[in-house]
Amino acid sequence: RYLGTPVFWDYKKLINPHIAVVGISGSGKSYFVKSFLTRAAMVWNSNAIIIDWVGEYNKWVKQAGGTVINLGTEKLNLLDLGGIKKQDRIKQIISALDILLGLKNYPDERDEIEEALEEIYEKGKKANLKANLKDVVRHLERTGKKRAGRLLKRFTVEGSDFFSGKSTFDIKKLTSSGLVCLDLHTLPTEEIRSLA
Repeated sequence: RYLGTPVFWDYKKLINPHIAVVGISGSGKSYFVKSFLTRAAMVWNSNAIIIDWVGEYNKWVKQAGGTVINLGTEKLNLLDLGGIKKQDRIKQIISALDILLGLKNYPDERDEIEEALEEIYEKGKKANLKANLKDVVRHLERTGKKRAGRLLKRFTVEGSDFFSGKSTFDIKKLTSSGLVCLDLHTLPTEEIRSLA
């Protein structure tokens, strides 16, 4: 805009087709992202998932005919596989907990949580049930691993249990649902938004 030079982006010519949009407040980042995603949907019939920390995209996504999932009112079972392998989901969960809970500082509890996840998935598979984070906490407490259970319990108490109940939407469908906004702004803490 300042140089009067158009910008062209041809994803087919890129080795790694990722972009980053940076700029000062008011410089047009949000406007650009909305325009880019609208055009991508029309030209390439692409899908997009927007992780919206402050609730700025939900109105636009609704107007564009997309889906808004408010994670402050919806439930997302952290243990849902969503089409990936059990071991990959366990790695994702442990990685998130490493960051949020500093699990690397608690190696014994980290191992106990990982083992509990594996056991809960196995029990769920045998009984044809879907387990959730509350099941993991109960398992840890029943098997005498109370410290590990206490670390996870903060994500299962009422008011912070957004990821420990039965999912109210299908994770797998999100990647093929056109424009989807995951609205995180009503979640109560940065920690919970980060877990999302």
